Amino acid sequence: MQGHRRIELTPREQEVYDLLQQGLKHKEIAEKLGISLQRVGALHKNLRLRILNKQEMRKPFCSENC
Repeated sequence: MQGHRRIELTPREQEVYDLLQQGLKHKEIAEKLGISLQRVGALHKNLRLRILNKQEMRKPFCSENC
């Protein structure tokens, strides 16, 4: 599908992205996934670096079947 850019995420990045989309805070994500708050922050930073702007973070990523 034209207009969608496929972004490859690790399984953990996808989990963090999904939880951020649900409105969870970093601390809630860390507790839910059993990882440190610092790790959540690092994963969130990686996600932001892969996305051109914050507005795109509100849209679902294009899956393999785009």
